[in-house]
Amino acid sequence: DRARGGEGIRVQIAAALPTLLAAHQPAATGVGFGGPVDWRTGRICCSHQLAGWHDFPLGDWLRDRVHSRHAADTLGLVADLGFAAPADELSLLWAVQTLAATGGLTGGRVGAGGASEDRLAGGAQGLSTRLAVRLGERVALDRAVTAIDHGGAACRVVDARGTTVTARVVVLAVPPPLIERIAFAPSLPPERRRLQAAMGLGGVIKCNAAYDRPFWRDRGSSGEAYAAHGLIRAVVDVSPPGGPAVLQAFLVGAEAQAASRTPAPARRAAVLASLGRWFGPEAATPLDWVEHDWIADPWSAGCVGY
Repeated sequence: DRARGGEGIRVQIAAALPTLLAAHQPAATGVGFGGPVDWRTGRICCSHQLAGWHDFPLGDWLRDRVHSRHAADTLGLVADLGFAAPADELSLLWAVQTLAATGGLTGGRVGAGGASEDRLAGGAQGLSTRLAVRLGERVALDRAVTAIDHGGAACRVVDARGTTVTARVVVLAVPPPLIERIAFAPSLPPERRRLQAAMGLGGVIKCNAAYDRPFWRDRGSSGEAYAAHGLIRAVVDVSPPGGPAVLQAFLVGAEAQAASRTPAPARRAAVLASLGRWFGPEAATPLDWVEHDWIADPWSAGCVGY
């Protein structure tokens, strides 16, 4: 409720804290805020999105309510896995709105009925490949769009080869910051351009290690693990029916940005060493390895928007 301003957000945060604190020993506190902050005192200078934050002592306010390092780690992990960005780079308003829309810190994404409850057999790309078969030759690959003229009764789309396609409507299913690579006539509204240029793309590298069998299950382990610190933030068992056994590791945020600049062999060695510490020496010697660096992908430049 924007009408309640900063006070409304603080009420929501304060209501969520008791549940977290009840399960952890107090140690420290931390939070990210999407606006000018005096980092020495924790005082908010102002918010450009919402009233009620001007000269607000957020550091003192949090210290009065949160005293747990575990709670801070939990919030940091939520930022890493939910937005693939450090908490101090997020807009607090955007983060709260997103969490509210997806069930909060603990609901909506995991468990029965959650967004992560099911996976598609054969991979999510099966949706697009089957749609492409139905569309046939109308699907044009390796044809990057360079310009869109939408000033007349119809839209004219020009690709890198100079080919022009005319259409009634154009749908751009690309990360908003990449739209800046396309020349529009007439130009997009200034507000739209500022928004898409300001949207961040989180750093994510997905690493898949394949084994002859899911040895972690022999010990009663699910193959799912999370860490608030270190190279890997999360690991999940994504073994398809009938094999092979696969652990998928997620490198996110600042760790992913640093790993993206690391040579692939060194990055693989570091990830496998971490898996070995988490799941035992067998995890460090997979039969096969596949990774995808979404940061280096020219058509994504990242994964998850914030």
